[in-house]
Amino acid sequence: MALNACAARPALIDDTSSSPAAMSLNNASMTLDNIPSDVLRGICRHVNVVDRVSLAFFALAAPVFFAPAVHAMLSHRGTWRVDPHSDIADMAAGVMLGDSGEFGVMISTETALYPIGAFGLHLDADGENIVKDSGGRPRRSLFLPPRDPERAFLADIKRVSRRDMLVAGCSSKWSLLPIRDHQIRFFSARFKWLWLAPSACNTLHLIVASTKVSRNQLATMPPSVQQLVLHFAVDRKFDLDHAKQVVDALPPALSSLTVQLDPAQGDLFSYLLDRVPSTVRRLTVNLDGDDETDASCYSRLVECLQRLTSLVSLSLDLNSGPASLEPIVLALRYRKRLRDLTLNVTLRTSDETADCERLEQLLPTGLDRLVFAVISEHHFEPMSISFPPAARELGVARSKWPIEVGRSLPLPSTLTRLDLIARFAERWHPAALVHIIPRLPASLTTLVLDGMNLHDYGTFALLASHWPPKLQSLKLSQCALKDSNFSGMTRQWPQTLTRLDLSSNLVTTVPVPLPPHLRALVLKNLMYLDCDKQPSTWIAALPTTLQVLDLREFWAMDAIAARLVAWTQPDRAQRVSLGVEIESVDGEVMEQLKTVFHVFE
Repeated sequence: MALNACAARPALIDDTSSSPAAMSLNNASMTLDNIPSDVLRGICRHVNVVDRVSLAFFALAAPVFFAPAVHAMLSHRGTWRVDPHSDIADMAAGVMLGDSGEFGVMISTETALYPIGAFGLHLDADGENIVKDSGGRPRRSLFLPPRDPERAFLADIKRVSRRDMLVAGCSSKWSLLPIRDHQIRFFSARFKWLWLAPSACNTLHLIVASTKVSRNQLATMPPSVQQLVLHFAVDRKFDLDHAKQVVDALPPALSSLTVQLDPAQGDLFSYLLDRVPSTVRRLTVNLDGDDETDASCYSRLVECLQRLTSLVSLSLDLNSGPASLEPIVLALRYRKRLRDLTLNVTLRTSDETADCERLEQLLPTGLDRLVFAVISEHHFEPMSISFPPAARELGVARSKWPIEVGRSLPLPSTLTRLDLIARFAERWHPAALVHIIPRLPASLTTLVLDGMNLHDYGTFALLASHWPPKLQSLKLSQCALKDSNFSGMTRQWPQTLTRLDLSSNLVTTVPVPLPPHLRALVLKNLMYLDCDKQPSTWIAALPTTLQVLDLREFWAMDAIAARLVAWTQPDRAQRVSLGVEIESVDGEVMEQLKTVFHVFE
């Protein structure tokens, strides 16, 4: 109801009243109207990424929010998942308009019964044919929060007649926003639905499965597409000729291309590499599978990279060893505009260790961001690091972190983000960290330690005495931390910290006090947490600045739900977003949480 009241602002605010409440509302209204439009657009883009449903409500909160919120929903994908087994991702429902002002909804994917924030295709009364506009393009509407003919929000949107799919009491005038085809800038679907793609979309996500499309039914990708994601699903009916049709339809002026396929699809990969447009500036390739990539693909990839003279970003996960990757890395040394490189290297034998060291030395210089991951189940890895420094962001993933790695890791004074990941959780001496922590650059704003041993040998205490002064985001997951590590932490948290992730550690209680300016706290998978004796202490100590509390994979939500509800004060200016696994929480408890939190999963 609060949103509805805000939308009817003139009826709420009495300009002649001198009461403090009226003056406060007047000031709030004037403040909203004075927010710069570019700031509002930025806020709406962020909310769209975090919670698209909330952005749809946000659009109706005040007149000043409507245009930038709708623009964000039309221009950018939100939090929707793209399911390889679904038919239409973004076009989540069909809409059948009735004569009485109500409308029917035909759900085509596993989504909410009333998909707020999604697009609906207009169907005829039988729900079989798509209704088109005068230009021959499909008619669409954006699902707003459901409202009745009097513009009142409907609290219960589950009342749907299964016979005619009508949303009971819901007005099409106030719940559906008509959208022109050219206004939608993104599209996600199976390839067979490509013909439904908006004519002016610039971001396209296509799922290529076994369903064949004949040549006379083949639709071309809109020439406006600049960002393309191709996901080639693997099943028994996969057809190479059908997949080649997709490659043949690539837009000629792509700037970003992401490809996911199986290493066994080597023929398709080679065919694709020969046809990547030279305009591509960002290329991501993920070969998701256990098989090795066909040797012929590497030479094709080298030739492809030689054509991409404007390449600025490259991410390769090819399930390949260092010898196979060496010609590719050598080709990158001539890509002078390259600033962002992600490379996964797979070591299968000890003989490849020396090859990996040589590969590191060949990596291009002048990178702003470098992510280098060594994958070795048998711990065959170089004992030191010899790749050139990255100016802004560095990520390194290994299974072992010996002392030589700590000494040789390049940490320039300009580094703003550092990710150190142990693929097999460290339980031996954290030798590398002892040499890395004292050298952490003062410029760091984000630090991620995942799978590293911070419990033993005073390693966490060493880290607490060397916090970078500008640190804002800190992730310490799977680091074997226990309650004893946090004793005496009263004033040792970085005062600048706004995000803290302590997931998958061994603590029995959340350490308090928490950083005073914390906005996001992630506490996933704390299996040893004592939810019977300790929760009152840490819940009461949650900072008032907190905006996001992520308790997904939390084993005892039912036990602490009442305390969480009690912690939220009625006069709190901002509702906190709470992350939970809805299926693991009792239904009544979940309804109680939803009354005071923005719940997400």
